[in-house]
Amino acid sequence: MIAFLLAATLFIQRPGALQPGTGIVTGQLKVQGGGSAEGIRVGAVAIDDPTASSFLGVAETDAAGRFRLTNIPAGRYYIVAGRLNDLQFFPNAKTPAEATQIDVEAARTRSDVNFTVATGSSRPAQPTARAGGLNAMSASEFSAYRSITAETNLDRKLVLLLAFEKDFPRSSSLPNIYR
Repeated sequence: MIAFLLAATLFIQRPGALQPGTGIVTGQLKVQGGGSAEGIRVGAVAIDDPTASSFLGVAETDAAGRFRLTNIPAGRYYIVAGRLNDLQFFPNAKTPAEATQIDVEAARTRSDVNFTVATGSSRPAQPTARAGGLNAMSASEFSAYRSITAETNLDRKLVLLLAFEKDFPRSSSLPNIYR
């Protein structure tokens, strides 16, 4: 009996499980004029965030442009995609005032969030073989990385992140910083 309860507890708490009170948003991005929609960041932003800088979930599109935002708390959101300094709002808007708000319901999947983004919305391709992780960084890249990770003010952290993305677009540390 104890083994059964332990197994049931581990199954319920498995990694990737949907947290209570949260939902999922899925969709597909296309790029204006065609081209690959792979590697484009997509996020959910609370409708009361005027700067659209506090993401409640972030994902990156796959080779077909599909994305999946999980564990988004139930509520109303804007879905945004692209570079942090040039976000595209769902369905095809540049500002929150022109965007469509979506409802996320607990334990449900919202699967109709499909839209088009501008060419150049994806990050530059990451190098595939960069050994050493943090040790492979230049001194300036490492210093910028440490500044971001140490910063506690969210507005300042976003400014530092934008500068890092611009200065080091091929950094293997970008995925860690986004998290």
